[in-house]
Amino acid sequence: LGFIAGTAYIYMGRWGILITAASLLPHFIIYIAAVFLLIKFFHRKKYHLKNTAAIICIIIMIVLVGTFMESFVNPYIQRWILYQLRNII
Repeated sequence: LGFIAGTAYIYMGRWGILITAASLLPHFIIYIAAVFLLIKFFHRKKYHLKNTAAIICIIIMIVLVGTFMESFVNPYIQRWILYQLRNII
């Protein structure tokens, strides 16, 4: 992420940072929520097989939603931001 943001900043200035943020924004929020849920669950001391299986299934579904957003929603957001930048620059 740092390499991409740095390279984008070198070549495109502050607009490169905006494009980098737009490429991460929608799906990255979903992935962060899945990681926090995973940390919160495994931070507890007691584990039951039924609860563990349910939490793992929920986390897998959250990651699949993030993957869907990365594949289908993110290109439209990036296209819109690039269109807006083209009109500004």
